[in-house]
Amino acid sequence: MKASETGAAIRNPTAADRVYERFYDDLRSQALGPGSLLLEEELARRYEVSRTPVREALRRLAQDGLVERSGGSLRVSQLTRTGVDQIYPIVAVLEGLAARMAAQQMSTERLAQLDELHQRMKLSADGADHVAYLKANQRFHALLLEAADNPPLVREIERFRLITLQLRQVMLRLPGRHEESVAEHEQLLDALRERDGARSETLMRRHVERAHEVLAVALMATELVSATHPTSGARRQAQAPKHN
Repeated sequence: MKASETGAAIRNPTAADRVYERFYDDLRSQALGPGSLLLEEELARRYEVSRTPVREALRRLAQDGLVERSGGSLRVSQLTRTGVDQIYPIVAVLEGLAARMAAQQMSTERLAQLDELHQRMKLSADGADHVAYLKANQRFHALLLEAADNPPLVREIERFRLITLQLRQVMLRLPGRHEESVAEHEQLLDALRERDGARSETLMRRHVERAHEVLAVALMATELVSATHPTSGARRQAQAPKHN
């Protein structure tokens, strides 16, 4: 689903709509990462527009929770442990609902595509290829959302998935999480093959809830390290991704 479908004027997109969509694309590709400093003048050059549509797009992105003001500067949002605890229960409900809807109208062709992506995830997990796994995982969830065929629901889920993208990448590098995630997808696929909406919803909610548990532990450990070694937090801030 294109970002321009998130409430922008789809038929006649304005310059602000185009900046908004391209910003979404840059978040997906991580050309703009969490903590990236956002300057109107630089973004205007990047997207080849004036500063006015950039300002309007940034206002909308801030409403989406993708941009935040920090220390007088505007930056790509970074999730804290509190933010994770607030967002993931919502994501579990929304993605569970999407899985139920998808199961009820799942085509044989879509199932075959999901199964192919699942096989890629299994292979990349065995080889510890985190990049390949993440790409297959992202596509798996995107296809599942498409199958739900509910644009307002998809819009909300996609927004939350962009906010949590970097943390999900960190989580998938944790020992054992690859294999655990593959097993969860296997169970979900079985429910989808049976067109069992209730079971698909339950399994998807458990999948997201488990991700939440793993992230919470990882973030707690990070906070403990930062408290013990204060300079490490400053070093990570200095190394925050910059936009191109």
